[in-house]
Amino acid sequence: INVTPSSIDLDCPAIKLLPFVSSVFDVVVSKKDTALINAAKNKYIIRGLDMYCHQVKHQFELYTKISIDINDITNIILA
Repeated sequence: INVTPSSIDLDCPAIKLLPFVSSVFDVVVSKKDTALINAAKNKYIIRGLDMYCHQVKHQFELYTKISIDINDITNIILA
């Protein structure tokens, strides 16, 4: 799990650890894949944008008591 903005750089230290892991969770919220995500294409990946969309979904439902599809949230954020 990377929680630093270093994953946007090509010399991200976490990239060196990829041979030793099966999954990558990069919490950087970005419409474009980070250097870490690009380097981890053969791993199980959770992107910061995915995490953010799920947080927005949950907050929306808590505040409005209205259920919304995660794909609708994702499409709104990516628009």
